[in-house]
Amino acid sequence: MINDTYLDDRDAGLCSFGESGLIVTSFNNTVAFQRSLDYVENYSLVYLDKVSPELEEKYLGTTFRVSFDNGVTFGPLYKSPITSPHGPVELRDGTILWVGRSDEAKRAEIDGILAYMYTMIRESEKKLGRPFTRQDLVEKGINIVLFPGVEDWFRRINEFGESQGVQVEHYIISSGLKEIIEGCPISREFKEIYASEFYYDESGTPVWPKLAVNFTAKTQFVYRINKGVLDVSDDKTLNDSMPDDSKRVPFTNMIYFGDGLSDVPCMKMMRAYGGQAIAVYQETNRMAVEDLMAKHRVDFIFKADYSEGTPLDLTVKNIIRKMAIVDRLGEETNRQLRTIGGDVLPNQVGLF
Repeated sequence: MINDTYLDDRDAGLCSFGESGLIVTSFNNTVAFQRSLDYVENYSLVYLDKVSPELEEKYLGTTFRVSFDNGVTFGPLYKSPITSPHGPVELRDGTILWVGRSDEAKRAEIDGILAYMYTMIRESEKKLGRPFTRQDLVEKGINIVLFPGVEDWFRRINEFGESQGVQVEHYIISSGLKEIIEGCPISREFKEIYASEFYYDESGTPVWPKLAVNFTAKTQFVYRINKGVLDVSDDKTLNDSMPDDSKRVPFTNMIYFGDGLSDVPCMKMMRAYGGQAIAVYQETNRMAVEDLMAKHRVDFIFKADYSEGTPLDLTVKNIIRKMAIVDRLGEETNRQLRTIGGDVLPNQVGLF
């Protein structure tokens, strides 16, 4: 037993760093939350009655211990200032990166994305003695480790689409930071990157959130892609009524990839409007992704391996084939309607 506080320790995380370092983390929730659970038995309630507000405050959130000898011994228990289930990761340059929401922000009921952006600025000033710069974040992106097959995925899928008469475009819609994404080696593959971003002053210092992309805000960018209104400052054109045949990318021609709860609104939108939703997983989050499938929130789930010939690769190619066939069949229907003077858009429904 490494971590055992008075609360419901769970969601364990293990981060190795350096030659012999380990960080073991766990996450917990409030006493009130534990009492609300259906499976809490009488003996658990008796135990919870003994947890004082002081003990709850001391351990609530993410706790961790550090070992410098490959887990033979561990130091004292610390409470992280960031609520970060599953703990930190080590970047290629040796930096330990924690991403999450500060306890202070949680108490203040700040939106989770704005909270982590605020926390980044504050913690940078504390630890570095200065705010981070835009370039600092871009350089972090260089160290991102990509899933198998990602680096040549775009070339392969573009070429396959072309062979089917389909023009393939790639977009990112992320609650992560645009600056870090721009630093990664595949950023040039995307037509547009919609992600949270800071506004910087002349010296490159962050002074305000420029864009915060949370759960439901992601759907806005799907609509932008659908209508071809890619400029985030152009709200008027986005909200103007537009006939279906004028929309640049029909929902039926979209494939949305996601890996967590923040993608659920977009995944449900895809399924409702005729697109395809795919959830990808690593072994650590497979159960959560299987739950999305069981609740009919996605069409497919696959291991995050984008290599040629994998089930993910083959399924995406089949979807592209289907798009090409449906498009050709639609063109034939419209051709026949035109020959008899009919409406070339039968039963169209305006989405907005």
